[in-house]
This record gives sequence, structure tokens and C-alpha cells, in this order.
Amino acid sequence: MTFWKLKLRSLLLLVFLFTMILSSALIIGSSYEKYSSFIKKFSLSTIDRTGYRIYERVACLVKEIEDVPFVGELLYESNPNIDVHNARLISSYLLTLKEHPSLFGLYIGFPNGTYLMALDITFSESTPQSVNAPTPKGANYAVTLVNRETAKPIEFQAFYNQDLELLSVHEIDSKFDPRNRPWYEGAEKVKGLYWTDLYKFYFVDIVNGISVAVPFYDASGRLLSIVGADLTFNLFEKFLSQQTISKNGKAFVLDDKGDILLPSGPFDDAEKKVVSHALAAFKKNQADNFSFDIDGDTYLASVHEFATSYDKHWNILTVAPLSDFFHEFLVARRNAVILSLIVLAIASLFIVILSFNISKPIVKIANEIDRIARLELDSEERVSSHITEIRLIDDSVAHMRNALRSFAHYVPKRLAIQLMHKSHTIALGGEKKTLSIFFTDIENFTAIAETLPIEKLSPLLTEYFEILTKIILDCGGTIDKFIGDSIMSIWGAPDDLPDFAAKACTAALLGQQGLKVLHAKWKKEGLPIFETRMGIKTGTVIVGNFGTTERMNYSVIGDTVNTASRLQALNKTYHTEIIIGEETKVNAGPQFVTRFLDVVEIRGKKGTARVYELLAKTGGEREIAPKPGLVEFCAAFSKAVETLEKGKSAEAKKQFKALHEEYPDDYPTQLYLERLSKK
Repeated sequence: MTFWKLKLRSLLLLVFLFTMILSSALIIGSSYEKYSSFIKKFSLSTIDRTGYRIYERVACLVKEIEDVPFVGELLYESNPNIDVHNARLISSYLLTLKEHPSLFGLYIGFPNGTYLMALDITFSESTPQSVNAPTPKGANYAVTLVNRETAKPIEFQAFYNQDLELLSVHEIDSKFDPRNRPWYEGAEKVKGLYWTDLYKFYFVDIVNGISVAVPFYDASGRLLSIVGADLTFNLFEKFLSQQTISKNGKAFVLDDKGDILLPSGPFDDAEKKVVSHALAAFKKNQADNFSFDIDGDTYLASVHEFATSYDKHWNILTVAPLSDFFHEFLVARRNAVILSLIVLAIASLFIVILSFNISKPIVKIANEIDRIARLELDSEERVSSHITEIRLIDDSVAHMRNALRSFAHYVPKRLAIQLMHKSHTIALGGEKKTLSIFFTDIENFTAIAETLPIEKLSPLLTEYFEILTKIILDCGGTIDKFIGDSIMSIWGAPDDLPDFAAKACTAALLGQQGLKVLHAKWKKEGLPIFETRMGIKTGTVIVGNFGTTERMNYSVIGDTVNTASRLQALNKTYHTEIIIGEETKVNAGPQFVTRFLDVVEIRGKKGTARVYELLAKTGGEREIAPKPGLVEFCAAFSKAVETLEKGKSAEAKKQFKALHEEYPDDYPTQLYLERLSKK
């Protein structure tokens, strides 16, 4: 049993590449472990030094920021008046902001909700939510003041430029209450220096910030005020970005929950995964510097911890892939790999060229044979090769294509495909099947042929056959044979069709419509037209291969075939275009518009048959849809014929006269009136 298959080109490449890659891997891998231990220790030392340097810088910045609330309280004590006209207090707060570039805001809140807030609005790309008044051009700072010590709270907002010059003052409607903010609630709860977690400031686009706040009390322990400052991390982040750790190394500042404070996000899944694994390894090893693995990759890390308050601890995490410190070794290994790959590529190129010259023409020939098996014979593809055997195969395929191209003109395409796919020799014989048989014939063709020279008649007949043939094939029919100017086609063989009768009727209607278009063209050119009669009969026939072992033909035989031919000829009597048998009408379905034409004796057949004229189709193609009034006319005509069939001649005559008055050109109506007048 074959478990796997390979193309010739793939097999040649696989064997060669496997040999080359195996030898290269053995050479490169033999030197990999030689200096690993030394490089790892040196790398850990480097990581630890970098982490400690970051730790010292962050600790200094944190200490500096922790002093700001005390400065804010002292400034207020020197100017204890929350008023828009207290220029000294406001200028002092703004100057403090200006001297601390990492601060976004400095504020003081009181137990009664009075507060003073100074913001550096240049941090935000959009106007902060806490800024309610129109921001004047050139504004760098906004000051919000709410004095709730008066009978009616007074709220103002003022704007200042870079030089702390007042630009505008606006009375505002602010619902901001400092007592509901995390910094106020936290400081009031711990009764001392308080650092918030990372949280959303009261503005639009600065989210990654924290606040530090300090409560102040009087001698009796009563809360006087809480002073806070917002930290945006811009200086921290700038400092972190300037630290060179390694090519892919990175430093993080984490809060006591392990969430990343710096740098600001967003972070991809890989970075989050590295941080979480590093913290887990730190807790497990209880060491300042350590290594850990993620998905087979080794990382080096160091952690330096410091406290921002009694219940808040930050960690400085420095982490880098071990591979960053193997640079020289990896460069040497990379050069060896590159050299091996160059050799491999050059050798592979020769193998590819060789295999290409062998496999490409074979694949082309295989594709051509596959198209031939589907009787797609329009291709003229030929294969060019320097290999003699391939050229011989290509010649044989070309001869086979030409032979089948001729063969396909004599045998229905679907039948030819079936014959080619059969695994055994075709034998004489047939099987019983219910099919629809379709005959066409040109009225007075002999007379037309006598008036036209063959060089003019032949193109007309070809154009006529082209139209009907395409419609028959598009509707799923199989052309059995051309009999002079007639066509015999079948529906339901060699392929089974669930709606063969409906498709045959559709083909007949579309065929007559297509011929009308052709006739209009011929009339303009002064050419005769081919009025065509059609007949369809549905019934049981024998379909298969008939003839001799030397010469056979795929066809159908049976009484149904003869009846279909007779129905086609019956159009001459009734001056109609399409006549179908009762079985065809029943099988085709109610979407076809027909009229009960007559009960007739079929020549060469015992008994009588009910025949119908096929006129239109509802719910289908627009060009064969019934014209207004046609359905009603057919129903009335059929009723008149049925009345006559019941022996009610007088009543039938009245019905036909009424139809004749409305449709004087309808020949079957005239024919029935002539019959009734003779009785």
C-alpha cells in the first residue's frame, strides 16, 4: 500500500536538501555549548547593573514628587484664601507645575468640597473634561477654583500662558467634587502619604497616570485639607527609553499588583507574557537577578523593589533575551549558516533546473491528457523538451487530441466523456428508460433548396443548426442525429435528468424564439426563412448502443421515437409550431402554457392520442413568457375541444365562434368551425 506520494521534482530536492541540512547542522551544533555559562553570568551582571541604575533614578523622582504635596500645603498656608483674585497662591501653584515637568496637576481639596486645581493642559491632545470654559489661544495652564465657604458656591476657571500671564477668567458650572476622587479618598483613609494605583484622570486622553496625596490635620486631629499631585510619567518614560539594555531588552516599572506602570501601552501578548513569567520566576527564586524560559527561549532578568508608601511597592523589572548577549557567538554561527546556505542554494539551483527540465513538460503533458479526458479539445499546447522520450509522448498526445476532436463532432459530448471514463469495452445493447424525444423539421425545405445554390444554402443551414444546437445543449439535451434538415435530440440520456420533459419544452420554446430573431435578420438581407415544426413525446424507449461489433451508434428506439416524429409532422395540419404529447404535458408541469389541440390517430399506431400545442412558459425566461390573454385563450380553446369531445356539438360550435370573433387569425379555431359546419 502507498502511504505517501511525491512529485519527481520534490523527491530530487528532498533527498538533496536533507543530506546538506543534516551535515550543516552537525557542524554548527558541535560548538554551541562551549561558552554558554560564561556569557550567561556576564549577561546577568549587565542586566542587574542597568536595573539598579534605573531603580536609583526612579527612586529619586518618586522622592521629589512626594515632596510636592507638602509644598502645596505650605503655599496655601502662606496665602489661605481660595479666590480667583489670590494671584500669589495661583502663581505659586503654576510655578510649581512649571518647575516639575512630570506633573500634570497640583490641587488642594477641603472637607467641604472647596478646592483649587492647577493643570498643565499642554499634556492633553484634547481639552480636559475638567476644563469647561472656552480655551483661549496660547493657553498652557488652566486653574479651576471652587469656593464653597460662601453662601452661594463661587466657581471660576482661569487660563494662563507659558509666562504665567492671565489670559481669561470665566465663571463655570462645574460638578467636580475632589472628595470623590481616588487620591482624596485614599489619603483620608490611610491618614498619611498615599499613592494611588494607575487610574483614569478626570480628562480625555491621559489615562496612564497616578496621583500622590497627603492629608493635613490641626492639633486636635481634625482634617484640614488634602493636597495632591497628578503624575504623568513622561519624564520616567523618557528616561526608560534612553536606557540601553540590549537589542531586545526592556525595562518596566510595575506596581504592587504586577501591572505595568511604565512604559505606557498598549502592550502585545508577547510583552505581557514576558512580564508575567518574570514575576513568577522572581517569586520562585527570591533573587534579584535570575533567568527563566518561555517557549524554549531563555530570558535574563533583574528586579529591584522599593516602597512608595507603607502599603505600596513598586518593582523595577529589567529583562532581555539571552540571545542578545550571544551576539559574537551568534554572528559566527550565523556566518556558518549563511555559508552553508549559499552552498546549499547553489547546489539546489542545479537540482531545481534539472528537475524542472524533467518535471515541467511531464506536468504539462499530464494536464493536457486530463483536458482531453474531459473532451476540452480547444488547446493547441505543445511541450518543448530536450529529452527525446518527452518529445515522443507529446507527439502522441497531439495526435490523440486531433483524432478525438474529429470524433467529438460525430458523438454527443456527454456520451463521449462517459465512453472515455468507462473501465471496460463498450458492448452492444441498451436499457429501458423514460425520456423525452424532440424532433424538428423545416417546412418546405426541398422547395427552398431548389431555389438557392448550394454555396448559399449551406451557410444558412449551418447558422440555423448552430442556434438550435446551442439551445438544446444549454437546456441539457443530447443531439442524437441530424437527419437532412431535421434534428433528433433526447432528454434524460446518457445523463439522468429529473426534469427532462420541462427542459425539452423549454428548449423548444427558446428555439422558436431564437429562430424568430434569425428570421428577422434574414428578411433584412433578402433571404428565405426556415419555418420550423417541432414535436416532443415522452415515453419509455430503449437507449444504448445499436449496430454491429464493427460499427455501432448510440441512439434510442421505440414507439415513442416514431410518435415524436409524427407529432412534429402534425404541425402541418394545425398550422402550429410545437406539438407535444399528453405524457410530456404532465411531466413538464403546470408552468407551461398549452392548449388541448385534438384527439388524433397517429399514423402507424393503433388507437388515438391527445395532443397539445406548447405556447409559453410562466415563471421562467422572459422571452418565452405568455403574452396578455394567452392563458385565458388556451383555457377557453381547450374547454371547447373537450365539449366537442363529449358530443355536445352545438355548444362547442358556439364556443369556437366566440373564440373566432376574438381571435380571427387562429387556424385551429377555423379548422374546428369547418368541421362543425359539415355536421
